[in-house]
Amino acid sequence: LIMFIVWALTNAILFDVMFSLGPNIFVNASAYFSAAPCSFLADNILLIVAAGLQVWMAKLAKAVLDDVMPNWKNLMSGSGVASAAEPLLGGGAAPPRQATGARQVQPAASASGGSGSGS
Repeated sequence: LIMFIVWALTNAILFDVMFSLGPNIFVNASAYFSAAPCSFLADNILLIVAAGLQVWMAKLAKAVLDDVMPNWKNLMSGSGVASAAEPLLGGGAAPPRQATGARQVQPAASASGGSGSGS
């Protein structure tokens, strides 16, 4: 969710508004408006709607993070106390598990007269 917030705000503010809407209105408005005014207006309105929708979704994602992990900013920046390995589960890192499918070492039978299974 944190990367979504970063992506959504960057895309909405930088690419949609500054690199698309800004040049449309301030640089190329006369060329676009004289050729196809309805398309020009629809394009700019849709850019504003898309940017607003991305900012709204980023706010929702931030609200979810604030609800689930109140200290998420400190945890992800490295200044928090909990481990970031499983942040939504809380606590520290998971205990080590034994590998599945690994062969367990059997104790070797003694060579001198031990009672082993003779087959």
